[in-house]
Amino acid sequence: MPNVNSAAQAREAAGACRYPPAGYRSGGGAMTGVGEPFCLIMVESAQAVADLAATLAEDGVDGIYVGPRDLSYSLGCQLDPDDPVLKPALERIRSACAAAGKPVGIHAADGGTARRYRDEGCSLITVATDALAISRGTAAELAAAQG
Repeated sequence: MPNVNSAAQAREAAGACRYPPAGYRSGGGAMTGVGEPFCLIMVESAQAVADLAATLAEDGVDGIYVGPRDLSYSLGCQLDPDDPVLKPALERIRSACAAAGKPVGIHAADGGTARRYRDEGCSLITVATDALAISRGTAAELAAAQG
């Protein structure tokens, strides 16, 4: 769930992911009984980092997923895992998730950064951007078509 800035918003998001009686998601009866959803709360702002412990304590919040670009915008720093502002924020998020026994995920634009995040304890990692994946795929297909 993107753009969650507080524990109160996380509680609402977790409720929206779950069917009654645990939540209030509508499934029209068709989806009930097929297992529990997995609710990841995105941490993308300084406010979300500040309320992280309370967010992780909310029932139904299964883990955290970091949007590092939006987080860096909010923190007013560079999108660089070694940035002196971003690095401690990412460490704080990983530590809080470890203490809560919940997984932390993050977006990485390339394989090297993804490996670094994995080595630092992230277990849910995306490794591409949609625009880059589409442009690379399109370029490859165009090259094949041009022969």
